Amino acid sequence: MTRLRQPPLERMEPLAELLAKEIGPFLDRPYALFGHSLGGLIAFEVARHLRAEDAPPPLALVVAATPPPHSSRPARRLHEGSEEELIAELRKLNGTPAEVLANRELLHLLLPIVRADLAVMETYEYRPDRPLECAIVAVGAEEDRLVSPARLSDWGRHTTARASVVMLPGDHFFLQRDLAPLLGVLRASVERPGEAPHG
Repeated sequence: MTRLRQPPLERMEPLAELLAKEIGPFLDRPYALFGHSLGGLIAFEVARHLRAEDAPPPLALVVAATPPPHSSRPARRLHEGSEEELIAELRKLNGTPAEVLANRELLHLLLPIVRADLAVMETYEYRPDRPLECAIVAVGAEEDRLVSPARLSDWGRHTTARASVVMLPGDHFFLQRDLAPLLGVLRASVERPGEAPHG
């Protein structure tokens, strides 16, 4: 409940730094990092923060429906838009249940978080650095109109280890429809980090 009372972070650097600090005490065992969409970029930056702190590297970085950090992004400023513009964007993305979109009280709690997430994404600036040493698995969705397989393959430049692309059924929010295929990819990424997982 303490976190709910804190204002959400709106920039990548302090967010990734905070997350790296929070998980630091738990890295005395094998681990992997996973993120979906914006979460994939956050996981990537957390991995770089952990490396800077000489923490043990993850077995794998698994990013889902996430364009690589160096790729260009639309010059949008949705995080500065009105509530109605944010709601329209959520409706268009098709990742928020209709019941939530129809509940103004719930939206009042949700929209500041959405706005902060959009601010993190829309103000993110990639800083070139040496590649990570862990495997990177880029998971895409066959009907995702936001992130193409070609863009996913570009994640390979960010690691000196194996990089692979796995395509699963669904759209950008495929993990909300059926988690089983993704869980299989995550399991394989941890159990066999040197091999390319299959969907």
